[in-house]
Amino acid sequence: MGTVSLIGCGALASIFVQNFGKLGNEWKLVSVYGREGKSKSAFEERFGLKVKTDFEDFLACSGEYVVELAGAGAVKETCIPVLKNGKNYVCISIGALADSHSLEQVKAEAELSGAALYVANGAIGGLDFLQTLSFSDYPYSVSIETCKNPKGLEGSPGLHGKLLSKTEREIAFDGTAQEAIKGFLKNVMLLLLLN
Repeated sequence: MGTVSLIGCGALASIFVQNFGKLGNEWKLVSVYGREGKSKSAFEERFGLKVKTDFEDFLACSGEYVVELAGAGAVKETCIPVLKNGKNYVCISIGALADSHSLEQVKAEAELSGAALYVANGAIGGLDFLQTLSFSDYPYSVSIETCKNPKGLEGSPGLHGKLLSKTEREIAFDGTAQEAIKGFLKNVMLLLLLN
């Protein structure tokens, strides 16, 4: 039986847990790590799972696969310690690995420990096709448009203090994937290295 632990207790983590049973009896969810707050309380009540708030405690009892569903900040805090502990890390918020220094550190730790780093790409439809294109010599460009609730963008460095309308649609950001990751780290879960 494979064992899985989860980092995060928000909306994505809830979807994950809600569907975890579809994997059958071959997989067991053994622990969840999150921060104190409304999401933690709601998650525990909804699923009857205890969310650990002490990372060392979580790490001591984590499964062989640790799935991150908590955002880029969580990746920066948890990825290397999980890999050092010999656990495989499934990274959803891959924007955290956008700068080459962070990525090289993570890759080096995975190689040293023998644990695997899995970088998921399922959040964007058609990404497999785009990755295939990246191997071709054909000149192309890629553009992605997303719509977000203004409340979810509040406080992002990319807004430079700008307040967004709560009633009208407007462009909050227009730029490269690298710029989006720096300005909206909590919201950007994908880095396309396609030019």
